[in-house]
Order: sequence, then structure tokens, then C-alpha cells
Amino acid sequence: MASQSSRLLELLISATNLANESQHQSLDDPATRHKLADAANILLRTIQSPVDRAWLVFHQPHHLSTLRVALDAGWLTLVAEADGTHGITARDIAEKTNTDAYLVARLMRLLAAGGSVREVGPNTYATNEMVQLFVTPGWSAGVRHAADEYSITSAHMPNYFAKNGYREPAPHPNTIYSHVHGTPAFELMMQQP
Repeated sequence: MASQSSRLLELLISATNLANESQHQSLDDPATRHKLADAANILLRTIQSPVDRAWLVFHQPHHLSTLRVALDAGWLTLVAEADGTHGITARDIAEKTNTDAYLVARLMRLLAAGGSVREVGPNTYATNEMVQLFVTPGWSAGVRHAADEYSITSAHMPNYFAKNGYREPAPHPNTIYSHVHGTPAFELMMQQP
């Protein structure tokens, strides 16, 4: 079994290296990229235990909220502007944003575990493609919108379905979104574009 695990690890490292080498060539094709991602996800689920997968599910909502905090506090902007190799420490981020270094380290560690930033040393964070994406105006607005609208709505889904007898939502305006926000989504978008 150990030799199979070692061989699998070698193959995964080789596949990762190949993907990195061809990242900007063959991965430009969306169909190929999706097939590769699906295969990688199947492989990941195969080698993870159910407990490993359960922890990922538990932490997904936290990741979006943490990303929102890091954007609002200015942490991601500092990471994006820092030296890409050496990064910036949690202590430096805290000093520059007048926040708590321990909190910065805890939340940035969660973002690093999810791939949204790179941890290049103990409590030291560097930019990656995700950071660069999230600090752009459109994507940072998207993160804020998702955290404010989708996460809150999803969190109330169990209550909504329990209250409505676990039935398919009635047509507009009796949706989960209306239940949570008091207004249908498209109506609210018209009021607050």
C-alpha cells in the first residue's frame, strides 16, 4: 500500500508540474479546463476521507465571510501590493490597517488554506492570481454582494423550507430571497442597482 501511495504522489506531482507548465496554453480552452478540473475533483474526493470532505463543507461559508473581512479591512490590497516572493507579515498588515495581528493571522490562514492567498512563511502572506482578481473593483464588489446576499439567503434556507413544509418555493414573490430580505431579488436590484 505504501508503494502505491508513493507512486500516486509521484504521479500527482508530475501532473501538477505539467499543469503549471501548460497553464497558459492548453488550459485556455474552457472545455478542456472543465474536464481536467472535474477529473481532479473526482481524484480529490477519492483520496479524501469523508471527514476531510466534511471539514471542507463546514469551512466554505467561513471562507467567503473571511474574504469579505480581508477586503473590507484592506488586508488583501496590502498583500497584492507586497513583494510577491517575500510577502507581508500579519503584524505588518495589522499595523498598516490598525487591526489586531492575531486576528489577521487567524483569518489569513483560513484564506491561505482555501487558496485565496499564499502563505510563504509563518504568518506571512503573498499575492497570487486569486488575490489579484479579488482586489479588482468588479470582483471585490462581487465578493461583497455574494457575502451580503447569497450567504445570508442560504443560511436561512433550512428555516424557509421548514416553515413552508419542504415544498418547492412558490412563484415570485414567495422565494427564499424574499423571505430573508423582505423584497424579491429583482425588485431590490431595480431599487439598488
